[in-house]
Amino acid sequence: MSTMKNKYVTESLMFLLYMAFGISWFAFSPVLPELRAYYHISGKMGGSLSSVVSLAKTFVPILAGVLGARFGIKITLAVGAGLSAFALLFPFAHTFTQLLFLRFLFGIGGAIIVTLMGACVAEIFSKKELPLVNAFNNVAVNTGITVSIFLTPVLLLVMSWKKAFLLYGFLNLLLLVLWLILGAGGHSRPAGEKARDQASLWDVLRMRETWLLGLAFTGPLSFYLALNTWLPSYYQEAHNFSRQAASGYTALMNFAGIPVAVLGGFLASRLGVRRPLMIFPGIFMALSGLGMVLLTDPFFIKICALVLGSSFFLYVSPMFTLPVELPGMNPKKVGLLLGVVFSLAYSTSFFSPILVGWTKDAMGSYLPGLLICSLLSLFLSVGGYFLPETGPGRQRKILRPSPELCRSSSTCRVS
Repeated sequence: MSTMKNKYVTESLMFLLYMAFGISWFAFSPVLPELRAYYHISGKMGGSLSSVVSLAKTFVPILAGVLGARFGIKITLAVGAGLSAFALLFPFAHTFTQLLFLRFLFGIGGAIIVTLMGACVAEIFSKKELPLVNAFNNVAVNTGITVSIFLTPVLLLVMSWKKAFLLYGFLNLLLLVLWLILGAGGHSRPAGEKARDQASLWDVLRMRETWLLGLAFTGPLSFYLALNTWLPSYYQEAHNFSRQAASGYTALMNFAGIPVAVLGGFLASRLGVRRPLMIFPGIFMALSGLGMVLLTDPFFIKICALVLGSSFFLYVSPMFTLPVELPGMNPKKVGLLLGVVFSLAYSTSFFSPILVGWTKDAMGSYLPGLLICSLLSLFLSVGGYFLPETGPGRQRKILRPSPELCRSSSTCRVS
C-alpha cells in the first residue's frame, strides 16, 4: 500500500505532467498568425496544429489502457511523459510537416497520460476521495492552456515564439525526470485480488455506458478544441481586438472553469449524484457558447466566457467518477474504459479545428464553424440523460431515465 506521502506526490506529479502538456499544446494559439506566415500555411492547415494532437488521441487511449494493464501504470505513464517532452523540439522544426510530426508524437504522450490518470487515482485513492481528485486532474490540461494563453503574449514581448516554445518544452522534460524518480508504481495485491483485477477490451466495448460516455464527452471536447484554437484569431480579425485582449477572453473562459471544476467535485460528493451535473452544463454550454461567438460587446463577452468556462468544467468530475462507480469495475478496467471513451471522443472532435479553419478559407469567416461546434456541446446533455446514476444519492428521482430506457443496462438502477 502506498504511503500517504507517496500518494499525494504521485497525484501532484500527474497533475503537473498533464498541465505542462496543456501549456505546450495551445502555446501556438496566440501566435497562429505568425506561424501561418512563417510556414506559409492556410487556415485549414493552421487548425491541424491542434487537430494532429487530437488525432493521436483517437487510437492511442485504447492502446494506453492495454499497455497500462500489461506493464503497469508508472512505466506506461513514463513513456507518455517522454513523448510529451518532444515539445522541446517544436522550435527546431524547419518545415510544417516536421512540426506536425513532432506534435503528433507529443499528442501520443498526452493521450497516454490522460488515459492512465483515472486508472492511477482509482488505485491509490478511496472512492470517497475520487470526486475531488478527479476534479483536480480534469483541470490539469486546462490549467496549462490558461497559463499558456495568458503567458505567451507576455513572453513574446521579451523573446521570440521559438524561445517561448523551448521554455515550455524544458518544463515537460523536467517533469519526466521527476516522475521517474518520485512517481509511485502501484500496489502489490494478494493473488486472489489480482485475479479479480483482470480486464478485457471486449468487456468494455460491450458496455452501454462506454458509448454513452464517449458521446457525452465528444460534444464539449469538439467545441473546446475549436475555441482554444481559433477564438483569438476570430476576435482579432472580426472585432479588431488586440492580441492581448483576444487571448485574454479565451484565457478567461479557461480560468473561470478551474475553481468550478473543484466545485463540481465537491457537489458530486455532497449531492451524491452525477447525471444532473452533466445534463445542465451541456445546455448552458451551448447557450453561452453562442453568445461568446455572436456578441461583440466586451462586457457581455466576459459574462459569456465566465458561464461557458464554468459549463466546460463543472461536468468533468462527475463524468469521470461515474465509470469508477459502475459495478464490477477495477483500476485496469477503468483504464480500458477511459481509453475507449477518449478514443471515441477524439476520433470526432479532432475535426472541429479543421472545420473552423475550412469555413474561414471557403466562406471568409470563422463564424459558421464556431456555431456548428457550439451546438455539438449539447451531446453532453444527451449522453448524461441516458447514463445510469451511480452516485450514492441515486435513489433520488433526479432526471432519471425511465425503466424502459434502463432495461438494457445492468448498471441502471430504478427504485
